Amino acid sequence: FLFGSSWLDTRSMLARRSVRPFFSLLPSSSRLFFHTPKERGQYATVQDRDASAFDAILGRHGVICDEHDLKPYNEDWQGIHAGHAKLALLPASVEELSAVMKHCSTRNIAVVPQGGNTGLVVGSIPMFDEVVINTKRMNKIIELDSASATLTAEAGVILETAEAYANEKGMRVPLDLGAKGSCTIGGNAATNAGGLHVVKYGSFRSNILGLEVVTADGTILDLTSTVKKDNTGYDLKQLFIGSEGTLGVISKLNIACWPKPSTKSVVMLACSTFEKVLDTLNQSKINFGSSLSAFEFLDVRARQLVLDHTAERDFFDQSHPFYAVVEVESNGNNAEEDNRRLYDEHTNFLSLLLDSDTIADAVVANNEAEARKIWSARERVAECAAKAGKVYKYDVSVPTRHMYNLVVDVRKKLEGHASVVGYGHVGDSNVHLNVIVPSFSDEVLNLLEPFIYDRVAQHGGSISAEHGIGAWKKEYLHLSKRGMALEYMRKMKAAFDPECILNPYKVI
Repeated sequence: FLFGSSWLDTRSMLARRSVRPFFSLLPSSSRLFFHTPKERGQYATVQDRDASAFDAILGRHGVICDEHDLKPYNEDWQGIHAGHAKLALLPASVEELSAVMKHCSTRNIAVVPQGGNTGLVVGSIPMFDEVVINTKRMNKIIELDSASATLTAEAGVILETAEAYANEKGMRVPLDLGAKGSCTIGGNAATNAGGLHVVKYGSFRSNILGLEVVTADGTILDLTSTVKKDNTGYDLKQLFIGSEGTLGVISKLNIACWPKPSTKSVVMLACSTFEKVLDTLNQSKINFGSSLSAFEFLDVRARQLVLDHTAERDFFDQSHPFYAVVEVESNGNNAEEDNRRLYDEHTNFLSLLLDSDTIADAVVANNEAEARKIWSARERVAECAAKAGKVYKYDVSVPTRHMYNLVVDVRKKLEGHASVVGYGHVGDSNVHLNVIVPSFSDEVLNLLEPFIYDRVAQHGGSISAEHGIGAWKKEYLHLSKRGMALEYMRKMKAAFDPECILNPYKVI
């Protein structure tokens, strides 16, 4: 049933390698992305005796010092920034992680905690020669307790692996990201990842029941729990969620899981104005309630990017100013009956929206393959933007009614310099702006910043909705953390990491 048109590792190298400052793979005389730290902190440099100590703790598989092998640990995945770590350490247990941190604390060696290194704000790579501590060998799924619907797993478990494990047991992990095949659940917690289904499941923070964390001095802090109610003083785990490795290294998580949907309905809608997108969102919330699991929007420029850079065909006979991808889930005992009921409910709802001119057109997925095609139209925007040129990426949140005003304002500011596309999680007020240019330049960046962050602050929004602060947004943190908030963040940092060896130069 369709509305609209039819479908569709060498140790000796330590002595030879000098410590160089952080550099950009782009011209060093240019700012281009953010103000890099000018001076290395007063930290110890890694010596052969340190490498020997780490070897004794981790074994030969847990210490990487070959320059070539270190590249993926030193460079962010976008290939724009790189550090000069001489060691990457891969602990395989919390005890090994604790021993590593104790040594680093005693020696005053700065470290960078790292998971899948899929971030977008230069938060998980060295600025200078900090030691990288990557958790990918801590990858055991311990259990999924069906009674409490809680998954307990180590921090290095890949999100997609956790999801597949939960699915086998009729459950789902309440987080879905484009990088789910490479990001780790520890990294997701450290950045408080959002994703596609916040409108139904909330942010990752709200689904984490407990954590195990290793602090700067190597203390193993047990904050694990599988109960949803715990009213016993300060909820310390919340300090580490979203702290980006600046307060401690997450080693284990207890994640609240949800029943795996028995069926889902996915549609793409076309709208003539952003106001009608919002009207559709409001009516969808009323009509579907907690069954509404995703509500995404993209503007016509974002949609055209995907059509221009993939083999996808348009779902509609004509172009529209705005599009929305809507997913509704259902749980029941009879999948076939649930599917038919949800399908009828969704299509009847769309008929009402069409009759009231709230939407201009709609396409309904008849099966999983068609649903994937619809989701591809939204999920491939960032990929296609990268094919179109160099991309400045912004992830911000503003009150929903102002979301697209921000895109319009940035587009006017950059007129003649860049193409600006807008898309994102309209169901939770999170807009992604991709600013596409032929090449990166200070001219464009100076037009963008602080302009875009000032606009967000004026609307009472956040300069980072789900990507974090890292090194990129550090100088603008005061726009979202006002008054004494920053001072109390610094006090917490001093309490947990008095020598500031955990992910220095980041966040605060």
